[in-house]
Parts: sequence; C-alpha cells; structure tokens
Amino acid sequence: MRVLYKTLSIVFIILFIVAMAKVAYDLYTLEEDIAQALGILDINQKAKVTPVAVNISVFVGIGFSMGLLAVMFQILGSRYFVKGNKAKVVYVERNEDGTTREVEVDEESENVAEKEVRKVKDLIESHAFNTKKVLNETLSHICSHIQAAQGAIYVATSKHGLQFIELEAGYAYHTPDSQKVMYEFGEGLAGQVAKDGKTVLINSIPEGYMTVVSGLGNTSPRYLIIAPIRREEKETLGVIEVASFEKIKENHKLYIEKVADLLAAHLATHPINVEE
Repeated sequence: MRVLYKTLSIVFIILFIVAMAKVAYDLYTLEEDIAQALGILDINQKAKVTPVAVNISVFVGIGFSMGLLAVMFQILGSRYFVKGNKAKVVYVERNEDGTTREVEVDEESENVAEKEVRKVKDLIESHAFNTKKVLNETLSHICSHIQAAQGAIYVATSKHGLQFIELEAGYAYHTPDSQKVMYEFGEGLAGQVAKDGKTVLINSIPEGYMTVVSGLGNTSPRYLIIAPIRREEKETLGVIEVASFEKIKENHKLYIEKVADLLAAHLATHPINVEE
C-alpha cells in the first residue's frame, strides 16, 4: 500500500509541475490574449490592459507559491514526525488462560523481521530433505540476526512412554557433538517450555545455566529466550533456546516465534529421524 501511495504522490507532483508550467505560459501571454479577445489593436489601448494582466499574474503567482510552500512544509513536517515518532505495529497476544496483552513493535523493526523470516523460509525450502541442516542453518541465522552469543534447537522424542527433547543443533555450544543432551518434558527451563508450550523470556539467566567458551575465557550470557516449536498449539515438536549478552527485544521475540512456526511445519512433515 505504501508503494501505491508513493507512486501516486510522484504522479501528482509531476502533474502539478506541468500545470504550473502551463499557467506560467498563460500568464506570460495573458495581456496579448486579452487584447486579441477584445479586438484591441491600438498600442495605447493595449497599455490599459497591462495593469489588469499584471494584477492577475501577481495574485495567481502568490497563490501558487503559497501552495508550493504548503506542500514543502508538509513533506518536511512529515519527515520530522516520522523520524521522532516511528509507526507502531500492535499485536495482541492471547495466553492459554484466556487473557491477552498488547505488544507494540515499531514498523521498521517489523519490516526487518518479516524480511528475515522470509529468508529462513527460503532456507528451509532449499534444504527440505535435510532436516539436520535446516536446524543448524536456521539456528545460525537466528543467532546472527539478533546477535546472540549462544543457541540450541531441541527436537521432541519419546522413550519408554516418556517425552523428551534432544539437542539437535547448537550455536557456540561447548558440548561435544558426540554427547547427547536430553531433557524430559518439565525438566529444567527448556523442558518446562516444551511441556507448557509457552515462550519464556528471562532477563537474568541463572548462574551457570549457559556458558560461552572463547579464547578470552568463560562467560555467561545474561538474557535468554526459549520458544516452543508447536504444531497448531497442540503438540510440541521441539524448542528453540537462545542466549545473549544484550537484552532481547520484543521484535526479536516475535521473530523467533515466527521462525518456530516455520520449523514446526517442517518437522511435522520431515521428522529428524526420518531423513529422505
């Protein structure tokens, strides 16, 4: 819709310029046109027409100038207003207990998030028959987009009648690939999210919960988000867990939840243990 408005504004600006050029030409020839229309050929008689033509030209010129200034100030004012007051997109989140809450995200951030979600969708479609690669590259994309320090994707499985989530993709995860990491539904933060099916955003990670190992030593991120990968709000297929040293913004939360929906659709048709 914004593209349509922008196109229409350009068209009307061009028409306005053309109209101004035509009026300017008509004003330039107004004195001669009046003389011809009245059949005045005598130079002295034509001179009497001149003040009338000048007055009309002056008032028309002032009118056009004021209109042009009004348009310019409108454009400048709109830019200032938008710069200081970004458009907001309001979401209404509905909780399982029936309560709702409104979430405001500025339009620019929403557009960026939508663009990144489309990139993830394309990524998933390009590796549709390699779920392991889908999970790893999606996690890498998430962490890169929100500048996270560490991340993990768990996929739901069942053993002996019990439900578990098992680590299938890691980002800056210090656990060896050969080591299995599993949590029963309800066990720990990730297991609880798998059980409840609700996103958890934590601004103070418990000490020692996650550790980032680098050449500078071991450090612990402060902020954490854990989002369930759910199928139609009924079945948990996995969990996305991302930790960051920077505060995780609301638009990042919405972005991760949308990516979780994409992964849910993929895992529903391409289970991790049934690669084609």
